Amino acid sequence: MDSSITNSQHIPISYKAEVERKLIHLLSLLIPIIYSFVNDKWIGFSIMFPIMIFALTVNFFTNKEGRMRELLLGLYGDILREHESKPKWYMLNGASYVIIAATLCLVLFPINVFLVAFSVLVISDTCAALMGRRFGKKKLYDSKTIIGTVSFFLSGCFVALFIVLTRTIEPIGLLFFVVGIFVGTIGELFAKQISIDDNFVVPLLTGSVSWALFALFSVPIY
Repeated sequence: MDSSITNSQHIPISYKAEVERKLIHLLSLLIPIIYSFVNDKWIGFSIMFPIMIFALTVNFFTNKEGRMRELLLGLYGDILREHESKPKWYMLNGASYVIIAATLCLVLFPINVFLVAFSVLVISDTCAALMGRRFGKKKLYDSKTIIGTVSFFLSGCFVALFIVLTRTIEPIGLLFFVVGIFVGTIGELFAKQISIDDNFVVPLLTGSVSWALFALFSVPIY
């Protein structure tokens, strides 16, 4: 990734646009909600794969010079971060990364691990962004604030607690998820420095670490 793109990530959109962006982000919760009722990996994949192709197609035309780009930017250009709206065909926006991560995690992880990993991405990312930008004064690292990072971790723990209680997961599973969420929080903190979108790295780290702990201690997870 070139330096101009990296630098542009430090230029924030307005707080109003951030709120609008996160409200759309919260719609992604429909994915784990629907999947929890479907409860079948391959049916879930058959739904998510076409959605992923559609999202990537829209992303492509958003970044390709032409009339379609102008139309799409007119619809939602104000909530795109600067690097996402550059006319480069390979530049993925946050929504595309969310859909790709959802599809990949759905295939890789057991349903309950997926529900936690992906729900944490949606809810904790929203809490971190809104709390950090509104109340964050002290920086923890780069553009990340202490309150934003703490909000990410704590909200993730509440998400895990809710899913453990409602999905009849072994109580020790909450500890495994908390460790996974902690690693995911670290991933979110440093994702920009390794040029990986946090919407992609957070659920994969959270899910992988959590699932590994379930396997290591032979605790069933479905």
